[in-house]
Amino acid sequence: MSQSNLECVHRLLLHLRARQVSVFSVSLWLIFSTGCATAPNPAHAHGAKTLFESTARNYHFPSAVATGTERERLLNEAATGYERLLRQYPDQDDWCAKSLRSLANVRATQGRLDEAVQLYGRVAAQHPRQDWEILQSWKSAADLLWEAGRRADAQKFYRLIVTRFDQPNPAAMVKLIVHIAQMRLQ
Repeated sequence: MSQSNLECVHRLLLHLRARQVSVFSVSLWLIFSTGCATAPNPAHAHGAKTLFESTARNYHFPSAVATGTERERLLNEAATGYERLLRQYPDQDDWCAKSLRSLANVRATQGRLDEAVQLYGRVAAQHPRQDWEILQSWKSAADLLWEAGRRADAQKFYRLIVTRFDQPNPAAMVKLIVHIAQMRLQ
């Protein structure tokens, strides 16, 4: 809590004491108000970034060139790292969105199509402000489903892309992805 918040709470407690409000009520108010008013935690941001980058560097990226049991071990370690980040740093919206999408990528590589698609869908539901991660997740889900011959399911994701991202003056990459989605919808 910042100094000004502490002063405000102190004044409130003095006022409440004068009114003889129960300690329990004050405790509940403090719990709920501090939970809603917390500022972003820089240590959490650094921890989430470090965990994401080390998971990608040490396990996920090397799995792309590994084979056999070593590849599976690396993919499982990557999944564990991304899941750990999601549990340990739920307040880090951008790193959680990246981790969720990366976990979906791992599941797709492992051939767990339905789980991957479900995880890709969760990116938008849980991190609605993370446009780039949402766009990449929907495109990955759509392309996976398309390649698996599940065209109707794929088109749902392509339609989401067009609906949300077909805007005036998009970035070149966004424009390209929207164009591809539009072609798949024809």
